Amino acid sequence: MGHQPKPLVATWRTATAAVLLAVLCRATSVWATALGDVVPKLYWTDSKAKKIQRANLDGSDIEDLPVAGLSRPLGIYADGLTGRLYWADGLLQKIQSSDLDGIGAEDLLTSSD
Repeated sequence: MGHQPKPLVATWRTATAAVLLAVLCRATSVWATALGDVVPKLYWTDSKAKKIQRANLDGSDIEDLPVAGLSRPLGIYADGLTGRLYWADGLLQKIQSSDLDGIGAEDLLTSSD
């Protein structure tokens, strides 16, 4: 039995939570969101503020992740099974990764590779 897609309700809840968080946080440039598969957190990038943030699914406990050197974070994927975040930086032209707390950021691919 292969991987089963998540029900539409879960996708709808994730999208709704992302929009509500963007409004509540007054984020001006939320580019992408990711819902951890195992960790009940919603992650998003804010390229204008040059940061990655996360919150509980109910919108509480919003926090900035301590990722240094972001220029234009543009997309994010939270892999709860491996405990890693993955995002692209459009200005620096690289793909980076860290743990789910934003610690240990590393370059996975750069434009010079």
